[in-house]
Amino acid sequence: MKNSEALYIQIYQQLLREIREGSYEDKRLPTEKELTEQYFVSRITARKALDKLEADGVVVRFSGKGTFVRKNNGPLIGTAGRTGNAIPLIALVMGGYSASFGLDIMNGAIQAAEENGAHMIVKNAGNDQAREFQILNRLKASGVDGIIVQPAHGEIYSQWLINAVFDRYPTVMIDRTLQGIDVPFVGVDNEGLSEMAAGRMLALGHRNISLITMENEDTSTLRARMEGFKWAMNRHRIPVSTDLWLTGLARHMKGEEKNSGEAYDQYIQQIMRHIRQHPEITGFFCTEYLVSTLVYKAVTALGLRVPEDISIVGFDGPDETGGREYFAHVRQPQERMGRTAVEMIMTLVKGEKLDRPRRILDGLWVPGRSLAHPGARGSSLS
Repeated sequence: MKNSEALYIQIYQQLLREIREGSYEDKRLPTEKELTEQYFVSRITARKALDKLEADGVVVRFSGKGTFVRKNNGPLIGTAGRTGNAIPLIALVMGGYSASFGLDIMNGAIQAAEENGAHMIVKNAGNDQAREFQILNRLKASGVDGIIVQPAHGEIYSQWLINAVFDRYPTVMIDRTLQGIDVPFVGVDNEGLSEMAAGRMLALGHRNISLITMENEDTSTLRARMEGFKWAMNRHRIPVSTDLWLTGLARHMKGEEKNSGEAYDQYIQQIMRHIRQHPEITGFFCTEYLVSTLVYKAVTALGLRVPEDISIVGFDGPDETGGREYFAHVRQPQERMGRTAVEMIMTLVKGEKLDRPRRILDGLWVPGRSLAHPGARGSSLS
C-alpha cells in the first residue's frame, strides 16, 4: 500500500471479514496497540480502521474496556461488492448545480438509490478539476462501491477516470463525457436539442443570431451544442457568422469568482457592448439558463424589449407553474438522467454487465415567451 488511507481501509476490510465469520462474536477486537503490532502500521492508521467500523455501526467502543461487535447489527453500509449482505453505498459527484440544472438530477438519483436499497453520498466539486480528483480519490478509498460523476467544465482529460477503467471500478459519467475514456455514460442528444432550439428561431425568420456561452469550448456538452447550432444554420442554408458569437464570458474568472455578483455585472456589460457592436442581432442562442438570464438583463438595460426587439432561446430553466416559462428553451429530462445513472451504477456494483453502456435520453421543447418574429429595431444604439 502507498499511503495510510489505503492501509486503514485494508485493515478495516480484514476486520470486517473476521467479524462476519464470527471471530469476535464473544470477544473484544484488537486494541489500537495490538493492530499496530499485527499490521506494522501507525497508531493513527489503526485508530482510523476502528473508527470506520464504529461509524458504520458494526462495533461499539467502551472507554477502558475495548471495542466489541454490536449485537444484532444490521447489514453493513458499503463494501457491497465484497460482502453479500451489505447495503450498497454509492456517490454522486456533481461538477456544479443550480435550480435550473443539477438539483433535479440529484433528486432523481437520491430517490432511485432509496428505491434500490442503497445509500447515497452527494458531493459538489464546484467545476474544479483538482477538487474533483481529490473528492473521487477519497470516496473510492473510503469504501464507496460505485461513483456517478459529472466531469468538471472544461475537463478534457481525467487520470482518475482512466484509472477507474483499468481498475474496473464501477463508474458512470452523467451529462458530460470525456473523449477516449470508455466509461458508461447517461446524457442527452445535445446536438439534436441544440438544432431543435436554433431551428425554432430560424423558422420564425431570424437570420442574425448570436450564439453565446459562459465557458470556453472544452466541455463536451458545449461543443455538441455549438455543433447543433451550426447544423440548424446549414439546414436553413444560412452562412454561420461567428463574428456574431460571444463565447467564454467567464474565461478570465476562476472558481467561485464566476458566480459572484461582481462577475455577473461584468458579463452583462460584455453582452451590452456586443449588442452595441452588432445592432443587426435579432436573437440570442444561449447554451445554458444562466446565460439566458444575463442576456435578458443586458437587453433590457439597453432599453430594448424581449422578444419584440431581441428574442432569446436556450437550454433548461426552472419549472414554472402552469407551463408558462418565460424563456423559450429545450429542457433535459434531469430527474430521469439521475435515475438512469443510479440504475446503471447499481448494475455495475452487482458485478453485472450493462446491456447499453451509453444511454442518450430525449429532451423536449418548451415554447416560453421570449421568442417571436424578428423585430424592426433600427441600428441607432450607441
